[in-house]
Amino acid sequence: MKLNIENFIKNNTFFLNYHSKVEFVKNNSDNSFGEEFKLFSFNRKGYVISFVYNETENIITSEQVEITNKNEIDDKFLKRIIFSANFKRDFKRQIDAFYCDELGEEVAFLHNGINLHFNNGILSKITSKDSKTRDFVIKFMNKIG
Repeated sequence: MKLNIENFIKNNTFFLNYHSKVEFVKNNSDNSFGEEFKLFSFNRKGYVISFVYNETENIITSEQVEITNKNEIDDKFLKRIIFSANFKRDFKRQIDAFYCDELGEEVAFLHNGINLHFNNGILSKITSKDSKTRDFVIKFMNKIG
């Protein structure tokens, strides 16, 4: 199975119709750490895909992509949306709200719950649905557009 970023953004999960996602993550990750809540990660050129796993409930609680070096990225889709202007153009209909602050951080909320974080116009992180993140952004950032 390939972890597809475009599918993650469109579906709010890497694992649409994949019943053994916990086993896949546990058996194929490059790194893991933690106890009750474990972080499993997959290292890719220029980015890392991570999953938070609740061992007690045996479920994946969140999924994310974090950019480590935009110049090393070889994923065509990720390269296409690395700049916020390109992302806004390509995903205009899926954007629920866009927020920014005076330090150059922007956060896009998609209708399906995905959050994309940009620093100075460059993608830094993509996270699965998380109401705490959205509450924080709404409280401390300015809505635009």
